[in-house]
Amino acid sequence: MNLETRIANIRAKVAAVSQIATRLYGVDMSGLVVRFDAKGTARGHAGYKDGIYYIRFNHPLIETHGYDGIITNTVPHEIAHIVCFKNPLIGRNHNRDWARVCIALGGDGRRCHQEDVVLGNGLTYEYITTTGKKFRVGQAKHRRVHARLKLGPITMRKAWVNGIITKDSPVSIVGQRGYKLDTPVVAKVGVQPVISHTSTFAAYVQPKVRQGGQSNAEKVRELIKLAKSFNRNQENVISAAQTNLGMSRGLATTYVKNNWNKV
Repeated sequence: MNLETRIANIRAKVAAVSQIATRLYGVDMSGLVVRFDAKGTARGHAGYKDGIYYIRFNHPLIETHGYDGIITNTVPHEIAHIVCFKNPLIGRNHNRDWARVCIALGGDGRRCHQEDVVLGNGLTYEYITTTGKKFRVGQAKHRRVHARLKLGPITMRKAWVNGIITKDSPVSIVGQRGYKLDTPVVAKVGVQPVISHTSTFAAYVQPKVRQGGQSNAEKVRELIKLAKSFNRNQENVISAAQTNLGMSRGLATTYVKNNWNKV
């Protein structure tokens, strides 16, 4: 699927979910601006400025591994924010009332998406903070940490809980240009790593055919076809694959993501 098709699909999903929001909550969603200029690790961002409500999506992540998550969860997540912006009595920020709106619009109601994100441009570094938490940054912030600038180490939100990262913090490279590495590469100061697409990134493995003649992929595609006919999302199919096919959540997630656009 090319980028233009993905963007068109996202716009269509925004329009469809906006109609649901209007029907359920009586908010006027006309005039909502959809942009594709968000950066960093966030898949999307909703906002309000100068009388204009807008949603920004992460263009590099749409091109890579973030597309499925944007279609499935980011669209309803951000539209739920727009609903709450327009009527704060319905919900605010990421509180429980906002989560109910998000779920009603087809999202999972979580504050942040669960997949390990990587930046769409350049390398993504994963640090271990002073309190043992994991924290991902791009090349610019990585250079800032090791340049010993007067700005000092990067302090995370609620530093007493999440800690800070410094030039002495353990760090590895976990992604490149929007793709997650199969095996993280230890980052060395002043050394530009050589990362091979063919040897480093996880490859899709063709599923084996079970006895009975039908492969797991074929069974999952049947579940996807059924789910789409009822306008259900990937999370519903993942749960069905776990229950009906005996898959682990990780395996079910892989099969659903790999086959979602094949149905």
